[in-house]
Order: sequence, then structure tokens, then C-alpha cells
Amino acid sequence: MKTKRPLSLLKDQLDFSTETQDVDTRKDYLLKGCNGLESAVIISDRFGNAFGGPKVMDVEVVKFILKILNENEINYAIIGGLATGQHAIPRTTHDVDILIASNEVEKVRRIFKNYYKRGTEVVRIFDIKGTQLDVLPAKLRHRMQALEDAVETELFGVKTKVVTVRDLIVFKLLAIPDRPELDKRRLDEADITSLLRHNKNKISKEDIEYIGQNVIAMGYTKEDVKKYREVIQWLNETLDLLDMGDLRYSMD
Repeated sequence: MKTKRPLSLLKDQLDFSTETQDVDTRKDYLLKGCNGLESAVIISDRFGNAFGGPKVMDVEVVKFILKILNENEINYAIIGGLATGQHAIPRTTHDVDILIASNEVEKVRRIFKNYYKRGTEVVRIFDIKGTQLDVLPAKLRHRMQALEDAVETELFGVKTKVVTVRDLIVFKLLAIPDRPELDKRRLDEADITSLLRHNKNKISKEDIEYIGQNVIAMGYTKEDVKKYREVIQWLNETLDLLDMGDLRYSMD
């Protein structure tokens, strides 16, 4: 009987950056020679199915998706788990999440018509050769701003854009209260904590003000106001724990 190789033998499969006894910087978590986005895609490709089941992401398919979007001049930006990898600690994720201009939603559906699975007004889902693509229209003001402010990067030579740290935190804070699964809620919280911790020198008081205002602004009912105020309170407590309390959002 063939013995499975233990997951601890990562260095037999990937070349990580030089290890240190006490990892304090983000670069120590990146694969050698790769940026955060590239590291997140590779990790998801290699280890997304580490415990069995089908492969959840393929590097070449992700490059294919981005190339098609670029060739068709789609105004888009990467969000979700891959964007977290670009700005914080890369981790496995099961899909490619992109934000696009709302007037290009149907164009994207036509481009990937052979891969379309299902959709709502909130998200359109495609299965492209085993890699899931989630397309979110930028209809709301904070989404349109996130699309406009997205920063340029590359995925192995393919030019692309990723939303900023500030805007990614807004997306994740808005998602937390509506997560029915506790593990996914905790993952969003972990991502936000990582984004804050590894961008201490980049996040300003003005960024936190922007984040707080845009989250609170989504409270159209008393129930919404309550749940979004609770996530901002959680954000403030997290800032305190990270010695970033001077950036707290005022709840007055």
C-alpha cells in the first residue's frame, strides 16, 4: 500500500522564502519570487484539495480568466480571498472573486457563456474548467469607489487589479453579520485582523473613518444599523488589540 506524503513536506513541492525563527513580516509568508496574489493562487492550486476531492483552483485557468477579461477591456478588480493574499497572508481559497462595472455584467456573461452556472442580482457564478469565478456588480457607491481605486499588480506576467486594503476591509465587515456559517464569519474576522496587522504603516485614521462611514451607511433598517454598529465595535476592539487604538472609529 502506497503511503501518502505528509503535508509537512511542503519544501518538496514549493520553494518558500527564507524562514526565520520568529516570523514577523509578511514577506516571510510569501512563496519565493512571488507576490501575494501569485502566492495565494499557487497555494490554492496545490493544496486546495489536500484532504481529497477535486482540485479547486488552477493557476493556468486563473491566468486564462484574467487574460480574457483584459482582452475584452472589462473594468474589474479582484476581491475576496485572493485579494487578501495580495495585501496580507496568502491562504487557500476556493474561488476567484471579481468586482466589475455594473454595465458590464451581461458582457461578462456572454464572454463566459459556456461556463455559466447560476446567478442573482448580487453575484453571477461560473465554473471555468473546475475553477469557480464569482462576478459581483459594482452597483453600490462603495463598490464603485473600490473599483475606481483598485491597484495594479500582476499574476505571472498577466496584468490585473486588486482592490485596496481599505476597500477589502469594507467588503469583509459588511459580509460578517450575514454569514450563516460561524467558520466563514471567523475567517472574515481573521482576514481583517491580518489585513490590519500587516498594513499598520499604510492604514490611516482617514481610512478607518471611510470604512466606518461606508459600513454604517448600509444600515437601512434598525436591525441593519444594530448589526453594522456591532461589527464596527468589533473593529475598534481589534484595533486596540493591535496597538492601533488611535485609529478607532468614533461611535458617537
